[in-house]
Parts: sequence; structure tokens; C-alpha cells
Amino acid sequence: MGARKILLATGVRDEVSEKPGFRELWGRGIYHCPYCHGWEVRDRPLAILAKTEHLVMQVTLIRNWSRDLVALTDGESGLEPDARDRLAALGVPLKEEKISSLEGDGDGGLRRILFEDGSEIEREALFYGPPQRQRSDLAEFLGGEVEAVGPFPALVKSDPTTRETTVRGVYVAGDAGSIMQGAIMAAASGATAAAFLNHALCGEDAEATVAGNGGAASRAADATGGSEAV
Repeated sequence: MGARKILLATGVRDEVSEKPGFRELWGRGIYHCPYCHGWEVRDRPLAILAKTEHLVMQVTLIRNWSRDLVALTDGESGLEPDARDRLAALGVPLKEEKISSLEGDGDGGLRRILFEDGSEIEREALFYGPPQRQRSDLAEFLGGEVEAVGPFPALVKSDPTTRETTVRGVYVAGDAGSIMQGAIMAAASGATAAAFLNHALCGEDAEATVAGNGGAASRAADATGGSEAV
């Protein structure tokens, strides 16, 4: 099989925690994006689980929807004093105990978070961005570069305008190549990539036609001695 251009829309895979309750509540009481789900859980008791370097950033963002927040690290955080001071100033308690499990409310939502030290807290939603990996290794197989961007460890590198990857003629759309993940953004990036891909194909076709007609004109000129009849 051959192709002049390729558009990759293979997505990413969320590596959701195997601890009890995480998979069962994923997308119901556990959410990865406050822009997608923040409004539905506004003003409710929420928790944020994030790696050290992104925890304060997530707290700063999600407190826009609720001020009843608890920051979780699922183990020793290693937070610098200034980060701890910032959380305290924002009125957000920090729990560094390891999580043992999550408990649902019987209707598919989150009820409480349980910790290995025996403590527990009642929360109605948990915001958690799990580690991700590319769903397909096709981009790398074709020679494309994969890079870490912020909390996203493996995104296909591409031109931010055309969505063409580091391999000429190979484009990427959707979550596989963007930190802005979601159906609407994926569709928009797909439309952008398709437009530039089509533009490139049309340009190549036009160049081939011009080159072909130029050769024909040159041969015709040679046949007539290179001069026009007067």
C-alpha cells in the first residue's frame, strides 16, 4: 500500500491507576479536564490528585469552580516550601498519604477517598490527569519525533499551524499531538490538518501539470526550430 500523505489520528491511552475504584469511577466521579466537567461539579467538595510539579497549577485552575478543595499527592510530595505556602494561602489543605481506594455513591459517582493510614475524606469529584502514552507507535515507526510537553510525556511533534509532523507528508490530529485534549479540539485540529494536507496535494498536482506542459511546449519548440511562424 502506498500513500502520498498520511494523517495520524490515533489518539493516546490513559494509564489509569489500578487502585480499587479508579477504573470504575473514571469519567463518572473522576475527571481529567475541568474545562469539560468543572461546571457540572461547581461549588461541590472536590479533590485534586497531581504530581508535585503540576499540583499548584491545577489547584489554581480548579478553584475557579469550587473553593472546597483538597490537594492529594498519593505519597510524599517533595513540594518546595513556597508551593506549600501558596496552597496554605489559597486555603487548600494538602494530604500526602497514599490512597488505598475510592468509594462510589451507588449512582456511579464518587463518595469518599480512603487512605492507607486509615483516614478518609468525603468528596464528590476527583480531578486527576493520569499518565498517558501513544495509542499507536506508527508515528515513531515512520520516523516522527515524540516529545514531552508539560504533564504530557509523549506527544507527536508537529508544526503548530499545519499539523505536519517532523516527517514530511505525515500529519497528526487530535489528542496524539496536542495538549488541548477533547472531542471539539480534536475535530478542529483534524479539519486544520486536512486543509493543509489537501493544500499540499493540490500544489503537488499543479506543479506536476506545469512541469509536464512545460516539457511538451519545449518539445514543440524544438520541432519548429524554436521560432514562431510570422
